[in-house]
Amino acid sequence: MHQSLVKFSESEASNHMPSLADFTTTMPELKFSVHTGRLIGSIRRECLDHIIDSGEAHLRRIIISYAAYYNSVRTHRSLNKDAPIFRPIQQIGIIRSHPILGGLHHQYVRI
Repeated sequence: MHQSLVKFSESEASNHMPSLADFTTTMPELKFSVHTGRLIGSIRRECLDHIIDSGEAHLRRIIISYAAYYNSVRTHRSLNKDAPIFRPIQQIGIIRSHPILGGLHHQYVRI
């Protein structure tokens, strides 16, 4: 296949040369790791889909409360159904329920 070369004079070339203003640049998509995606999905499914927030400060309190629940109470399959923060096994006592996030989740403990 033969490509023809088109030659322009300098004045014509300056009219046809693209400038930086001709290109639009966008920020690249943020790429998250698999673990980050799972965490964001858990926060959305287990917390934010069930709570109506009333502003940024309220949303921050919800996320902080959920993070404490996620790390100290919630069981994780990858940890053999244990929480990331160790807690001793309680075998004696009456089982009580403590509501978390306004009753969205519960922590069951023996007293």
